[in-house]
Amino acid sequence: MSDRLVAHFKDGELPPVPVAARLSERVYVALGMNPSEFSLRGTNTYLVGTGSKRILIDTGDADFVSEYLPVLREALRDAGAVGLDQVVLTHWHRDHAGGLQAVLAEFGRDLPVRKFQPAEGPEVVWSQAGSEGAFDAEAALSGCTVKPLLHGEVLKTEGATLRVLHTPGHANDHVVLQLEEEQAMFTGDNVLGTGTPVFRDLPVYLQSLHCMLAENPRRLYTSHGPVVEDGRALIEMYISHRKARVQQVYRVLSGAQEGSLTAEEITRRIYTDHPEHLIGPATGNTVQALRVLQDEGMVKREMIRRSSDKPAANKHPNAPSEHLSTARWCASSSKL
Repeated sequence: MSDRLVAHFKDGELPPVPVAARLSERVYVALGMNPSEFSLRGTNTYLVGTGSKRILIDTGDADFVSEYLPVLREALRDAGAVGLDQVVLTHWHRDHAGGLQAVLAEFGRDLPVRKFQPAEGPEVVWSQAGSEGAFDAEAALSGCTVKPLLHGEVLKTEGATLRVLHTPGHANDHVVLQLEEEQAMFTGDNVLGTGTPVFRDLPVYLQSLHCMLAENPRRLYTSHGPVVEDGRALIEMYISHRKARVQQVYRVLSGAQEGSLTAEEITRRIYTDHPEHLIGPATGNTVQALRVLQDEGMVKREMIRRSSDKPAANKHPNAPSEHLSTARWCASSSKL
C-alpha cells in the first residue's frame, strides 16, 4: 500500500492549496472555499483559456458561494479575463455543481452549461445530510441552458482545447477533461491531489482509471488537493492501490477466526489509521471490494440479520445501505 495515498491520515496535515492563482499559461484555479472532512480544503474550480472569456470547470458548493464568488472574480481579473465562455461540470455532486445558479446570476443566465447525461438517466440522489451527495442535481440545473457533453467531444476556447472523456464509477455522469496543449488532465473526483476518493462501482471505476491512464497525462489538475506533476505514475498507483485493497479484504476475511465479518468490521481491521468520521465511506469502498470478490466466487454473503450487528454510524453518501452494513461475509470454502 502506497504511503503517498495515506500520508495525510498519519500526520493529520493536509497539503496547502492556492486560493486564486495562475497554474500555467492557460489555467487559473479558484478555490471553492468549502472546506470539510470530505472536500478537504475545498473544491478546486478552474478557469481555462487565454482569451477575454474562459471556460469554467465546476462551480463549488451552494452553501459557500458568498465566499467563492469573490475568489472567482479575483482569478478572472488576475487572468486578464472579463467573463465566462461556458461552464463545464465534471459531475453532479453538490461541491461541483452546487454553485452553478450563483455563477449564472453573476456572469449571465444565458451561459451554456455542459454536463454529461448518462443513457441510463440521472443517478439516484444521495440523501444523507451533511455530505457531498446531499443535493438535488435537477434543481441545481433548473432554468439553465444545458447542452449535454459527449464522450470524445472537443471543447475549444481561445488558447485551450479540452477533450471530454466519460469516466464513471465515482458518479455515473463523471467526466475528465484532457487539456491537449499541455498533455494535462482535469480529473474531477476520480483522482485527487490528496488521498483517494469514494466510488459507487469499483469495476467501472477501474475501467475509468485505465481510460485516463491511456491518455498518458503528465500533469493532473485535481478537484481536491494540489496539482499533481507525475500524472501517469499517480494513476498507476491508484489502480494498484484499489486492486491491493480487494486482496486485503479477502485476506482479512479468510483469516477471520470468527468465520464471518461485517463490512464495517473488515474496514476497521484494514483502515487502522483512518479517523472515525471516514469509517463510513471506507466501509462503502469495502462493500465494493466484497462485491468484486463475490462475483469471482471468493466470498459469500450471509443475509441473516443479527441483533448484535451495528450499522455504520457515519452518514457519508458512500456508506452502504443498512442491509449491506449488517450482512456478514465469509470466504468461500471452495476457494480457500
